[in-house]
Amino acid sequence: GLEIEVYKSFKDANGNTLDQQPGQFQFLLQDGNRNAIATVSNNAYGMVLAEQDYTQAGTYTYYLKEQPGINPLITYDSTEYQITVTVGTKTKTLNLSANQTMTITYYVVTDIQVSLSSGTGTASTATSNVDSDNHRATVVIKKDGGTAFTNTMNEKPLYFRITKLNGHTNEPLQFVEFTLKDEQGNVVTSGKTDQDGHVSKKKKKGK
Repeated sequence: GLEIEVYKSFKDANGNTLDQQPGQFQFLLQDGNRNAIATVSNNAYGMVLAEQDYTQAGTYTYYLKEQPGINPLITYDSTEYQITVTVGTKTKTLNLSANQTMTITYYVVTDIQVSLSSGTGTASTATSNVDSDNHRATVVIKKDGGTAFTNTMNEKPLYFRITKLNGHTNEPLQFVEFTLKDEQGNVVTSGKTDQDGHVSKKKKKGK
């Protein structure tokens, strides 16, 4: 059999690591024809594990990618990995008694190759138990030496509304222009009041 192991990072807009909830992010494993094999999710440590068993020799191709979620504040990783697995045949003779033996045929993973089928960066792998008689082969996939997938929590925009009133009549004033600047004096946004004396804008926190 085979174990595909990847890790997921979740960071804020400043690159700080955020906690992950088990099952927060979903990942799709497909076969070479793009048929869905399994949907797996992260644990609290960001680990994602997919498993496969084999009953015949051959070359198997898989694609692994994250399923985009519905949170509009999260930028989901669009990286997709192509995983090519070679499975070979082995035989073993068992001595059942002094005059009787049995020959069995079984299958082992003999090679694992991983590349990016979409996205940027360089995929790398660490493998163990390849060509092993007694254990599943394991491949740990990384990208650019780090986690295979990284999601980013974007900052919530700050909405604000200014109301301009006549100081004498307390009636709204239209077409009054306001300009918002940052601490360096750069213009962030500007706008004119409407017929109700309102001007509404949004800006990202920290901008």
